[in-house]
Amino acid sequence: MQFSILYLTEALAIALALSLDCFACGLAYGASHIKIPVRSALVVSLVCSITLGFTLIAGSIVAPYIDAYAVKLLSFGILLVMGLLKVCENAVKLWLKGRVTRQLTFKLFDVRFILKVFEDEQAADNNKDKVLSAREAISLALALSLDGLAVGFSAGISGVNSVYLLILSLAIGATALLVGQQTGNTATQKTKDGLCWVSGIILIALAISKLL
Repeated sequence: MQFSILYLTEALAIALALSLDCFACGLAYGASHIKIPVRSALVVSLVCSITLGFTLIAGSIVAPYIDAYAVKLLSFGILLVMGLLKVCENAVKLWLKGRVTRQLTFKLFDVRFILKVFEDEQAADNNKDKVLSAREAISLALALSLDGLAVGFSAGISGVNSVYLLILSLAIGATALLVGQQTGNTATQKTKDGLCWVSGIILIALAISKLL
């Protein structure tokens, strides 16, 4: 039971760190009065969880071929870098601003469009109808999944319980997006930016825990 609780706690921490992006995105949409239907929120969470699942599998496949100490160092390094990037995410988005063409045609797997959504989440509402459709939600999910690629691989090689993590990711992701949208009307940009720091700190703490 003790080990199960530890696995659950670790999976919960990772899921919360990743879901803060969804919450921050919901705040931005709520502040701009863009509606996120429950179906669209579920699409976002499902795509993010599927992406996370693929990288978890990739990590678990590679893990047996890596020395145990090397696994610790690799997991530590990935989580540390992702945590530092989250702390600096606002600067990254500022760097992207202006470098990604603003007038883009909606294409589901267009890299430039996904980068644009990463830089400005509201760009996913491509037709400007103030409602995030299920199709538009896929592009938003792909942008939100960028963090999960590296974090999922790290979790896979370090033996994080995949079932716990995927279930929590699916449930918390959709909830965070909807709750964020509901509270977005009163949220400030400072509040949204602060969530990047919280997510980064959680990932850095997880990185340190890998060496303990």
